[in-house]
Amino acid sequence: MVRYTQERIARFILDGKGAPETERALDWIRDELGIIVTESNARMVRGIAAVKVGASLEDVSKILTWKEFESFCAALLRAKGLEVQENLTLKKPRAQIDILARSSAMALVVDCKHWAKDMGQSSLDGVVMAQTKRAEMLRLKMPRLEPMVVVVVSLSNEAGRYVRPGVLVPIHTLADFVSNLSSYTQDLPRF
Repeated sequence: MVRYTQERIARFILDGKGAPETERALDWIRDELGIIVTESNARMVRGIAAVKVGASLEDVSKILTWKEFESFCAALLRAKGLEVQENLTLKKPRAQIDILARSSAMALVVDCKHWAKDMGQSSLDGVVMAQTKRAEMLRLKMPRLEPMVVVVVSLSNEAGRYVRPGVLVPIHTLADFVSNLSSYTQDLPRF
């Protein structure tokens, strides 16, 4: 008897070889999340379907490309009820923000890092500072934007931690982070 690991299930579904459970999950994604499967987003949508049928976020995320990973994170944030803009391009100076996710009380300025290994402190500080500069540029363009929090989402297993002035959120805790955002508001570094 062949044993199917979560990663093997995820690969099976991402390769488009899904069973009826996958088709039901894809229907749910279309009906509940409003995501229509297209050629450009098919693997990302199948990734959501894989999670829906039991694969872990981490296993699915590892299989996706970095670009699909960004779309996957955006879809997870939308599923949590946030208004999401992807690939926000700022001009003069030119910069890009992977995801801007907004609730009525807060805006998350998200940088998605498709890195599986834990980042050293100096690398992490550099990533957070670069994202903070992009967030400051965004604040100048959108002065009425809600209080902002810099978030770096990664594949890393590291526990979520504050990296002033941002927070590192591993993909497997992203949904929980967003669900409990209101309880973190006192502790999160905002600007």
